[in-house]
Order: sequence, then structure tokens, then C-alpha cells
Amino acid sequence: MKIELRKTNSKQRRNQSDPVYSTQRGVVVGAAIGLYMGFFFRPSREPDLGFVFGLILVATLATFAVRYYRGSVSRATAPRELLRSFAFYFFALLALEGRHYVLNAAGPLTLALFTTGLGALSGYLWVNFGGSVRNIGEVQRDEQDR
Repeated sequence: MKIELRKTNSKQRRNQSDPVYSTQRGVVVGAAIGLYMGFFFRPSREPDLGFVFGLILVATLATFAVRYYRGSVSRATAPRELLRSFAFYFFALLALEGRHYVLNAAGPLTLALFTTGLGALSGYLWVNFGGSVRNIGEVQRDEQDR
């Protein structure tokens, strides 16, 4: 019996590093996570927006303090980074808390659609504006220079 190993050709490798491919992958993964979070959501407490806003402020300040202490944020970019961190936590935590209201108002099917849409939007924003999505084994140029 002969076992044949397929090598990844350069065209297929190029397609995986394409920005459109990364965006599609981010949207699909985000939508899948959102669908999971909506499908298996069972509320264990009453929604509390005051607690959420307090948590947003604490998370924003803690994240900013760590980044400022490490030196990855300068004084010139501090307001922009504070706003960016606040917007990220605001979107994420308010969406998680919003699941309570959607479930109470429209039911589980609408909740699954709501969280799937939010997950897809989160994946899109992560790939294009916030995080980094790389293929396994792929190294950025600045890491190669070290």
C-alpha cells in the first residue's frame, strides 16, 4: 500500500494569507462562537447595567495601566488608546449583557440570531482593526528579523 503525502502548493498558501481569506475566516469563526453563546445561554441572574458599566471602566483602566506600565502606550497616544479600550469593552460586555434582554423580549431563536450577528461583527472588527489572525507556522517579518 502506497501512502501519498500532498504538499501544499504556493497558490493555496498565498490564498490563505490573503486579507479577504483572513476576513472571511474571522467572520465565520466569530459567527460560530456567537451562535454557540446564543444557543447555550441560560440566564443565571437578572441583568444589571450598572454592574456592566462599572466592569467596563475597571477593565479599561486596568488594561490601559498595564499597557502604559509596559511602555506600549506613550503619553501622546494615551487618549486614543483609552478610548479604543473603552469602546472594545463597551461593545463586548454590553453585547453579553444584552443577551438577557433579547431572550426576554424575543425568545431563544432571535437570541441565537442576535449573538451570531454580534459574533460575526466581532470577528470582522478583530481581523481588520484590532487583533491579528495568522496561519499556524506563519511568522511576521518583524519576528523574522530578531
